Amino acid sequence: CLKKDGGRRRRSATIGKMQEPVAQGGVFTPAGLLALPICDFALWKGNAPEITLLFYAFVVSARVRAMEKAKGKKFFWFSSIARVLMLCYGGSTMIPIMLGSPPAAFMNDAVISITLVSWWLCNCCPGDIFYSTYTSSKLLRGISGFFFEIARCNVCLIWLKKGHAVIPAGGKYYPIPIWGPLLAGTFAGSFGGFVHNGLAAVDSEVTWLVQSAAYVTAAYHFAVFDPNLAPLIQGLAAPFVGPLAMGSAAWTAAWAPLVGAGCALWLAGVAFLQEAVYDKDFNPFSPIHKIAYKVTLVENQKEAAKKKKA
Repeated sequence: CLKKDGGRRRRSATIGKMQEPVAQGGVFTPAGLLALPICDFALWKGNAPEITLLFYAFVVSARVRAMEKAKGKKFFWFSSIARVLMLCYGGSTMIPIMLGSPPAAFMNDAVISITLVSWWLCNCCPGDIFYSTYTSSKLLRGISGFFFEIARCNVCLIWLKKGHAVIPAGGKYYPIPIWGPLLAGTFAGSFGGFVHNGLAAVDSEVTWLVQSAAYVTAAYHFAVFDPNLAPLIQGLAAPFVGPLAMGSAAWTAAWAPLVGAGCALWLAGVAFLQEAVYDKDFNPFSPIHKIAYKVTLVENQKEAAKKKKA
């Protein structure tokens, strides 16, 4: 997940024009927005991959410790590490193999090394200082969740792009592939839960881990790659950075990075709210889900179970 996608660019609404945007004055120009440190971080520039991976692996290690508490027993150390690795990299191992690429965890020694450091800090640090501080501080959990999702979103988008790079375009039904890249991005950011828990991961609900991976993958896919929808979405978004930016070369060049940064910061922001403000059940799309269940006539088993208990 630390290896950027170097695959060839495919036909899309904006791909092919994504050269580095020309600097223009002001924060609210496309180039000005991308120059903000938070955007650089969200796009995994500089040391952002290593920093976010450290938090990513620590959060997963903490979740494995929570499993120990739920089961009432401590896992053998090797079992604990194996669970962390499966949950962290199950998706970003399976999807690369399916797309004909080596997993980043095999190619980049920093991935496993940083994960082992995070596991040790969570499980073996003298005084249990890191884990006890993490569990007792909502703010620290919120910050950790923020970094966790920056890493996960970038993994989703890397393998969405790779899907577009290797799956042939120009099909019988649509100019670009749809389901292949969408599933690649979604499962890259969520399949670890399936590797560890099997279908029990979605027995009673589609977890936020799966939902959110699908949301950011679909948002980037339709906003950047789709030749019919991307121009419409780009036109709707352009006024938010000033009318002068609409249709400019700088705006077109900055569009894909801005969408990527927006997806990462949105996902990270929701994680912060879940951990530091509301609770883990907070879902900004809950009202839409209720409407969707009613319109499609699909049974909402989780809500039905709650009503039955009441």
